[in-house]
Amino acid sequence: MVPQSDLSLWFWLTVCTLLIGSSLTSGYQYGVITGPSQFVKEFYNETHIYRYGSPLDEYGQAWLWASTITVFCIGRIVGAVAGAKLSHKFGRSRTLIGNSAFSIVTCILMGSSEAAGSPELLIFCRAMKGLDVGISLTIVPVYLSEISPKRRRDSICGLHQVLFTVGIVLGQIMGFFVFKGRNIWPGALGLPALIDLFQIVLLLFCPESPDWLLHVKFAEEKAAGALRQLRGEDEVEQEIQVLRDDHRFNSRIVRASAWEVIFLRDANWKMPLLMCILLRLARQLSGINAIIFYSNEIFLFAGLTDVQTGLGSLAWAACYSTATVVEYFANLSRFQRKPLLFSMYGLLTISAIAFTLFLIFEYRVSWLSWFALVANCVFFIAFPLGPEIFTPLVCSELWSVGPRKAALSVTQHIGWWVDVVIQFCFPALLVAIGAYTFIIFAASLAITTLIILLYLPETKDRRFVEVSTGFEEMKNPDGDEDQSFTKYQEGYSPLPLMNR
Repeated sequence: MVPQSDLSLWFWLTVCTLLIGSSLTSGYQYGVITGPSQFVKEFYNETHIYRYGSPLDEYGQAWLWASTITVFCIGRIVGAVAGAKLSHKFGRSRTLIGNSAFSIVTCILMGSSEAAGSPELLIFCRAMKGLDVGISLTIVPVYLSEISPKRRRDSICGLHQVLFTVGIVLGQIMGFFVFKGRNIWPGALGLPALIDLFQIVLLLFCPESPDWLLHVKFAEEKAAGALRQLRGEDEVEQEIQVLRDDHRFNSRIVRASAWEVIFLRDANWKMPLLMCILLRLARQLSGINAIIFYSNEIFLFAGLTDVQTGLGSLAWAACYSTATVVEYFANLSRFQRKPLLFSMYGLLTISAIAFTLFLIFEYRVSWLSWFALVANCVFFIAFPLGPEIFTPLVCSELWSVGPRKAALSVTQHIGWWVDVVIQFCFPALLVAIGAYTFIIFAASLAITTLIILLYLPETKDRRFVEVSTGFEEMKNPDGDEDQSFTKYQEGYSPLPLMNR
């Protein structure tokens, strides 16, 4: 174990560099695009008039703006896949340095898009920023985990999510100032280039991941040197031995492939797979990202003025970040999963229904738009206290070690691509059916709440066999025994090393 006083200045410098240079800026890229949305659409419209002599119609503007948002989401997915491969080949630190250099170029081009009169350049750069964010969000949690001592790993890695939400708030604050000056938005989009430069300079001196050096490069001396720099002490052989033991254990795991999970090589994987897919879909169909990316359009639709819309966006972002900080310090992961997940989805359902009703009847009673804003803030308090923290935890705990990695990858990608569809279709739906768009989100949340109550077993501190027993008890409340499950009770497992 590493004594508390023996975490060196280099350790904290590396942590701060990653949190500010990657986690914070990734959140900023999520939040900053919301504020200037009206000005960007004006830029698109003016360019269309200049080129073709006619303005864009309402649907044309909606689809073009949706494309700007959607390419960011697609880039994020590609970046997540590329980040894992690049960091394995080149290391955590060097990959992030290259990613930051790439981000600087992208920010400069994105900030120059209006001066160049090129909406195409802005859309392309948003796709590249998605790639940048995807790489950062994939590598940073792994890097933080690998440089942190075990007893501090959870708390250090939790700061990644906190700084990400703080970045969203900073993006919304910048968006609020954009409302006061049309010419600010290109600079707001290009601002992270300064932080990227800061990250490059500091990462050049920060130690590489000891785990990567030991198990990928097989450079034990370099790994020991990195640990000495991070821990501030010379005796690190004990921790090197722990890394060896962990690697030896992981190498013995018989991993299932994605295709084996999809085609259910083991019949007992069906319910965990369906539940994971449901939870991933529910997270996206809650409308969380649609509200983040399109909050301006939603609040303007609700009848708020430009300044009120900016303040409204700041309000939900503040609620979101505050709830995330509360979750971090309260350490909600130590509690039972099902009661908290059920209660938070219930609160999300109520707030979504209220939000929808307030928007539908706002044209009759104008002050209902303020109640819609309150309902939206409640939504952003409940989300980080429920789906955001417990979805990955429950999805992980539903599986034994062997198929876990493949199952999480498959279900994560399903959720991501559903999110792409939502982001692309949302503006057109808002134009076509107005407030009734949110009935889709409210219905999804209500169905998810009911399924969690009826079908989700408790997963905290339970082995895979116990979780499977929970599914069987829900499927067969009268105690009828399923023969295929009995094989598990008797010790049968297609992955004998890991399913016990």
